[in-house]
Amino acid sequence: MIRLFILIFIVSLTMSSKEQVIDNRIQKEIESLRAAKVDTFLIYTRPCPGSIPTRLPDTCVYEDLQYLFWKQNTNCYVKKFDFCNNYKPSLLDPINALSFYLLYRNQIDKEEIKQPTYLQSKTTAISSTIDHTCFYEMTFLLNDTTILKSISYYDLTLVKFDNGKRNIYYNYNQQTKLKKLVDLLDKFDML
Repeated sequence: MIRLFILIFIVSLTMSSKEQVIDNRIQKEIESLRAAKVDTFLIYTRPCPGSIPTRLPDTCVYEDLQYLFWKQNTNCYVKKFDFCNNYKPSLLDPINALSFYLLYRNQIDKEEIKQPTYLQSKTTAISSTIDHTCFYEMTFLLNDTTILKSISYYDLTLVKFDNGKRNIYYNYNQQTKLKKLVDLLDKFDML
């Protein structure tokens, strides 16, 4: 039993150190781009805390993929980061996650995805959350301003509770600009 705990501890240390490698590589890329007068970035990842990797340990899945978006002149680019590979930047279509954010920035910065809730009675609302869910995590770097957005997959997608009651915030959450931004970012989880 003690061997199992030691193995889990070592694996968790290895996983966190690999994530730091990716973060460092992204920071170096940002520094290089800032030297080229780029000042608009989006870092995107979709962590699932508590989940077990679905691929084999030797296939580079110890850490979450991250994507760096940036705007240079009038073009937007994206570069994928993982622990094993070095990817080249790709030119994005004019309609992309970063350009969408820049267009609707004021609204997106204020929006929050509401926690799933149902009405138990006319005066009682019951909210729900879960421990192990995936998140859409976005860090926007605009000049010297940093904006963080973390959206729970559970909060965004729950339609009905186990008791059959409908989430009263489902329609609201689906109509937000944040949801549209997530839809644009979801395309990159397949790269």
